[in-house]
Amino acid sequence: MKTRRKAIRLSKDERQSLVGLYLEKAIPVDQYEERERELLDSTESWHLETGRSDPPSAVLHYMRNQRKQKLWVRLGSNHVKRNAGLDLTADDLTALLAIVRENVSEKGLGSDEIAYSPELGKLIAKEFSLETGRFFSPGELIAEVTAIRKRGLLDPVEKVLPKQSGMGFDDLDSAIG
Repeated sequence: MKTRRKAIRLSKDERQSLVGLYLEKAIPVDQYEERERELLDSTESWHLETGRSDPPSAVLHYMRNQRKQKLWVRLGSNHVKRNAGLDLTADDLTALLAIVRENVSEKGLGSDEIAYSPELGKLIAKEFSLETGRFFSPGELIAEVTAIRKRGLLDPVEKVLPKQSGMGFDDLDSAIG
């Protein structure tokens, strides 16, 4: 089941400070998954400016939610480019997708859930290492899964899970009629 997380609330000044740092660093929200050091540095700078003490994961969650609601500032072409990604073989990629499918999609979770759950990220990194003999940090693998999803190579949960039997909203007309 999807975990519901409570997003932090910011005052207008706190938000303005976070946006200013975001624009200054010019690192897109999705890249913070693999740039853990930069996320920590940005969060610490923001803490110094605002006096807050939110964990980096909560700050990233806030920025992601704002972006999804189209309330977050856009960097346009003035952003730090992502490295080419991990040097994965076809077998590595197949293994990663199978691990994500088994531990995320088949449990009814979306790929975003990996980024919000450190335990899930660590599990995927461990399973990947055991399967392939190669080690990447959870953040690196999460960023790779995000890039794969954006290229349309990762099935959404709806395609992975079997259709539930019973009456759903699709069957409402037949139940009434």
